[in-house]
Amino acid sequence: MSETTYAMTARKMISATPAEVWATWSNPDLYAAIHATDRSDMDFREGGRLAVWFFPDKDVGETFVYHEIDAPRRLVFSWEREETYPVTVTLTPYGDGTLLEIVQECDAKIEWTRNLLMGWAWILDSTEAYFRTGHGLTHAEWTAAGNGYSIAPLAGEKPSAT
Repeated sequence: MSETTYAMTARKMISATPAEVWATWSNPDLYAAIHATDRSDMDFREGGRLAVWFFPDKDVGETFVYHEIDAPRRLVFSWEREETYPVTVTLTPYGDGTLLEIVQECDAKIEWTRNLLMGWAWILDSTEAYFRTGHGLTHAEWTAAGNGYSIAPLAGEKPSAT
């Protein structure tokens, strides 16, 4: 891990109770629905692992390790990589719904940070879509709706033509 880390925060109001939103992170079938994948393997316990393929047609998979589980309020996990940065998911009751907040620690790798931000925005939108329609959004559905490419360039980054 580099000496300098930053915290990137993504949050969204979800039309469901904290317990219902928690289930989308702790139940393998609901997790797969939100992340629009049919390939995942979940061992939901502290020290357990999650293997998931976000883009099954491209065989792109990731493995995560669970560090802290405080149902239905807080979840901390990280990628299982050489350089790993914690992700903290917090669920807070808010009115008739839940404020879902994802805080990702990361370093200054510009492209990686942009990809993380877009990924978390997709997951937040997919979670809300699940509770409104009964199914999550594939990444293709999310980007087809005009999401993912409206993020302003980060400091030092040239705008891309997308």
